Amino acid sequence: MTLFSCLWAFFAFTVARAAKPQDYSNIFIASICGWLFADFGSGLAHWMLDTWGSLDTPYVGQTFIRSFREHHVFPRAMCGHDVVETNGDNCLVSIFLVLFGLHLQNSGSTFWGAFWLSMTFFICITNQIHKWSHELKPPMLVKLAQDLHIILPRKHHGAHHKGDHDDYYCITCGWMNPVLSSINFWRHMETAVTFVTGAVPRADDLAWVGKDK
Repeated sequence: MTLFSCLWAFFAFTVARAAKPQDYSNIFIASICGWLFADFGSGLAHWMLDTWGSLDTPYVGQTFIRSFREHHVFPRAMCGHDVVETNGDNCLVSIFLVLFGLHLQNSGSTFWGAFWLSMTFFICITNQIHKWSHELKPPMLVKLAQDLHIILPRKHHGAHHKGDHDDYYCITCGWMNPVLSSINFWRHMETAVTFVTGAVPRADDLAWVGKDK
């Protein structure tokens, strides 16, 4: 986490140093796009780990998939996780993304530098945002950000925990959820995966929550 913070701060410094007054509107737009792309990315990762595989899946079964299965059974258990347990995995992934972002910035693209800066920041804190959405009394400033829908609101995320946990996967800010739901994005993705692999979506997850058929 310390390494990510240092790299991200240096990345932010390089973007700010390269920015000119005429770039400010593009930087703002790029930051919004990065925020939304992080939201989409969180949904894609969440959908994959919720929908496919089991504890026997190599490499990710006993780590990532287990935590997602347990979360559907005990949603508020993550509220007891410390800051490292909550954010460590996302920070590790984000380190590599920041390094790539520095390469983009060195190529002279302020827009893509700002996009990547915003995206990596929100990817890094996504699991913390997810944790806050399960807390009954989050910190005051966090609650304000939730109310303004800058980060994932508790009520919005509650839609994912209804039924078979098969929608509203995006957990950074949640803005992409109604968009993806309106075009049936996840069902189309599942149809494609099942067609190619024969795998049944959520078979393992439904067994965990006692809804297997």
